[in-house]
Amino acid sequence: MPFTVSQTTTVRYRAWDKAGNVEAANSQLIRIDTVAPTVVITAPANNSRVKGVVKVTANTGDVGSGVATVSFYANGALIGSKAGGGTVFVSWNTSKLVKGQYTLTAVAKDVAGNSTTSAPVTVTVG
Repeated sequence: MPFTVSQTTTVRYRAWDKAGNVEAANSQLIRIDTVAPTVVITAPANNSRVKGVVKVTANTGDVGSGVATVSFYANGALIGSKAGGGTVFVSWNTSKLVKGQYTLTAVAKDVAGNSTTSAPVTVTVG
């Protein structure tokens, strides 16, 4: 029989057959995670000049289900993704890019599907 759970709770259940045999009660913790993770780009610094292979680093956190993935973008184009949370980074090869300004963002997604986009960081390639 379906039921709705709107907050983290423990559900108790048991089964019985037509002959009247009943199993011992079971319980299962159901976690509801509606809180998005946090994500902040920590490197490179905002308004910095970069060239070559650049390490783009972000700090992430999630109090609910945990961070599943972090994806990094330059001007909206994916430059790399990492599984897991905490401090994560990708290497961004800028050597073949047109010189100029680029906006970096990171998107953290938790196991429950909630996501957050970091504040943008602007860098100049060249």
